[in-house]
Amino acid sequence: MNRAHRLAHVTALFCALPQVAEACAVCGGGNPANRTAFFLSTIALSLIPLALFAIGLMWLRSRLRDRLADEFVDRDAVPQDRATTVPVSGSRD
Repeated sequence: MNRAHRLAHVTALFCALPQVAEACAVCGGGNPANRTAFFLSTIALSLIPLALFAIGLMWLRSRLRDRLADEFVDRDAVPQDRATTVPVSGSRD
């Protein structure tokens, strides 16, 4: 068995058995309160950027909704109260 195969086997062993590897003193062992705190802080730090992104999108959506509320209103339409006072083209008074 050459050196590359041996290294691959050792790496697979350490990945498969984290307690054997003891890669992180906080994650894999120690005080259960520390493990819980580490786990909860990992969740919080993972969700904060997602929450900020969602809040930013909702803010942008509300701003665009306010700004573009009357975007498709026909500005050339004659209001109903003035419809009778508009002179008809082609008539001479």
